[in-house]
Amino acid sequence: VASGTSYFLGADFWRGVEEKVGTADAPVEATAITDIDRFDSDVVHIPEFVVPRPIDRIPAPPNGDSPEGRYRWARDLGGVDASSTLTRVTITGADSTPVILQGLRVRVDERRPPLGGSHLGYFGVGAPQSVRYVEVDLSADPPSWRFIGQEGEPEEHFPLRVSASETEVFDVQAVKARGDVSWHLELEYTADGEQDVLRIDDHGQPFRTTEIDSAVQDFYGWLDGRWTGSER
Repeated sequence: VASGTSYFLGADFWRGVEEKVGTADAPVEATAITDIDRFDSDVVHIPEFVVPRPIDRIPAPPNGDSPEGRYRWARDLGGVDASSTLTRVTITGADSTPVILQGLRVRVDERRPPLGGSHLGYFGVGAPQSVRYVEVDLSADPPSWRFIGQEGEPEEHFPLRVSASETEVFDVQAVKARGDVSWHLELEYTADGEQDVLRIDDHGQPFRTTEIDSAVQDFYGWLDGRWTGSER
């Protein structure tokens, strides 16, 4: 889970929320959005994917060399996030009773060798910049996380408070994947004096991020109306 602290969300965001994580009687609920076309984030994220098929079996991307629309398109082809994953998580209380968010854990469900196939990236796109968000390091064992501030320095924000009228929004960016990693988040909270944990994942399935590995992946970018191979 991951961004900074709470901020107001418009009607377009709420129209895009389709599923909530957790049980109906839980005192806290979490909504995860993984399609980056459905939200605007201060975290600069370049959506690259590894698709487990040869390039001659991959059609043209939806908007040429633009990242727009590639998430759903790549997912429909069986693609997996390459190198990093960006997810927006919204936490809210079920009623007016305050819930205290105590902390976060990152759990690995499975770690496999890097996914082989075609690595679909871009030509001439810069690297992400440091902004305030929650960064998950998938190379650590167990994975670690930290809030990152505007200057790229770690910050502390927990504990936080939510209720039906108080919402926290986190933009979570997982980086440094080691292997092909299936993972989820666990949010620690206290409600009515009782401690509990809420699992946060991709609509019932783990999030998934694969390492970039030229030994099992060929790099391509969309250039002049066709997929063009290149050294990563």
